[in-house]
Amino acid sequence: CVTALLAAMGKPVDAVRAAVVHVTFNIAGVLLWVMFIPQLADFIVAISPSAPELMGKERMAAEVPRQIANAHTVFNVANTLIFIGFTGFFARLAVKLVPARIEEEKVIVRARYLDDELLEIPAMALERIRLEIGHMGEITNDMLRLLQSAFSDRDLEKFKAVRTMDDKVDILQGAILGYMGRLRREPLTDKQSQEFQALMSATINLENLADVIESELVAIGEAFIAKDIKPSEATGILLYDLGEKMISALDDLITAVRESDERAAGNVITLRHEVRRLADEFIARQSERIAGREGPQADLIRLEMELLDKMRRIYTLAKRVAREFVPEEVAANTD
Repeated sequence: CVTALLAAMGKPVDAVRAAVVHVTFNIAGVLLWVMFIPQLADFIVAISPSAPELMGKERMAAEVPRQIANAHTVFNVANTLIFIGFTGFFARLAVKLVPARIEEEKVIVRARYLDDELLEIPAMALERIRLEIGHMGEITNDMLRLLQSAFSDRDLEKFKAVRTMDDKVDILQGAILGYMGRLRREPLTDKQSQEFQALMSATINLENLADVIESELVAIGEAFIAKDIKPSEATGILLYDLGEKMISALDDLITAVRESDERAAGNVITLRHEVRRLADEFIARQSERIAGREGPQADLIRLEMELLDKMRRIYTLAKRVAREFVPEEVAANTD
């Protein structure tokens, strides 16, 4: 989580505060769980599928990945539920640790919809949060569109512009979380509390998604140019199609969050079949090409596989947000 602070160096105050909240949240969560690691491990083993018919390394290979994934999910969900009542404290701590600069840099983006006068009316404040997350999502999807163009044109300036756009996402996340911290001081109904948690999860995961674009996909694109290599035409088409699916998923995700649209959220989740098909097709193609490849060709295949992995990561984060806006029985069948 320290990488969040490193990534925030030199960025606007709200982005640094968001990084401080992220790091503080994770450190507090680790300290909270450190005494209960044996119990957590036993619980994860109990809820994870086992493969008693296998032995040794084969059994570990079958069981451990799911156990790790379940542990990560339980850890984050539990911490979110535990700390949900302390959002105001985290916001105040971030402001205290990262005070406003005397000469604040030029504002590159402002929250459009957050209105402190509506905080005493939680239903309206939550609606404004939805709209602001939609604003944040639009910028994130613009990043993805520009990234597609940067890969096609092999344009370093476009990759640089994608990095700059991520600063806007960081600022909006900080503004949204600060607003939510102030809203949490007001009494909420059970339904509003559930909506609050879903919107908080959406804000965090959407910012994580933007970070994957800015820090990982941009780096891969820059490496393609630096090494003077590019995918074959067939591979390029597959990657482009996958990128278009990600853009489509984010379009639906923005609608799902902004309008609490179950159909749009369901579209994001249903897309997993097409994403899996494209990924499987891509991996099959790479397995045919890998034999005997060395030097630049080996670098090309490695970068292409990294690109696929990050695209799938983007979809996983989008699907995680979409789960918050569909019925529980639908969300439970989205693996």
